[in-house]
Amino acid sequence: MTDHIRFSEHDRILIDGDPHRVIRQSQDGIVLEPLMRPGASTSYRHNQIADFLEAPNFRVERGYFSPDRAQMQLYAKVDRLSDLPGDIRSDVLWKQAYCDAFLALERGGLVKRTETSVSERIEALERDVNLIDAGCQSIGQTSRAGTKRFVRKAPCPCSLLSWVRRYESAGFSPLALVPKTFQKGNRSDRFDSATEELLSICVDRYADPKRLTRIAVSNDTIARFREENLRRVERGDEPLIVPSKRTIIRRINALDPFNVYLKRHGADAANRKFALFELGVEALHPMERVEIDEWQVDL
Repeated sequence: MTDHIRFSEHDRILIDGDPHRVIRQSQDGIVLEPLMRPGASTSYRHNQIADFLEAPNFRVERGYFSPDRAQMQLYAKVDRLSDLPGDIRSDVLWKQAYCDAFLALERGGLVKRTETSVSERIEALERDVNLIDAGCQSIGQTSRAGTKRFVRKAPCPCSLLSWVRRYESAGFSPLALVPKTFQKGNRSDRFDSATEELLSICVDRYADPKRLTRIAVSNDTIARFREENLRRVERGDEPLIVPSKRTIIRRINALDPFNVYLKRHGADAANRKFALFELGVEALHPMERVEIDEWQVDL
């Protein structure tokens, strides 16, 4: 008997790069609507979905259409943590570590949401976060005496409580911790949401076992936009702005390098090339990813 895979109405499902959303689901299966063809729908049995989950061209993005994520995207201006520049991503993960450390103390009844209470615990929080941060700085490096590591100054209690509130309101997404100055005054190409949606789907095809070249992906992307615009004109909708090849290649170059290499060459090759990547693979839930190390000792 096939276990039923449960989806939410807020989930986005990508099949061959085409986005779908759940219309309904039952004991027999689910009904999906392709976002590029509103009004059309396709039904799948649960055993078909189970087979899809093993395929590289099938991906589920949990909570993609949720109100919390929508609000967070307005604030962060990006869809994924890997879309951020390295220095901004490092700052966001550092803030997340403080938020997680605070919430752990709060669950244990060791701190309250007042500036006075946080002030009493800030040294312990700083010590714990700096240990994590130091470990991250040494990833992929040989530890030697005299190796320089920078230590960040702890935030003030007011700032930390502000981070925690934003973190919680965004469903514990680290993107809520992106600094307000990120992309301030940016004059780069900006497209509407429909154009960005299709462009993101097309650019993601570069991270694929087929290992298409950047030029091939850019040509396919332009062709895909022209096909979509023909459909939109037939429906009486405004056509999308067709991005230039330079824009498409720039978006490809901005993709997360580890994820791209992983999809194009496999997990083993990616792990060999990158060793450990920043803070490792992101996990949304406890015990979602468990890593076991080993060592030898004389007995």
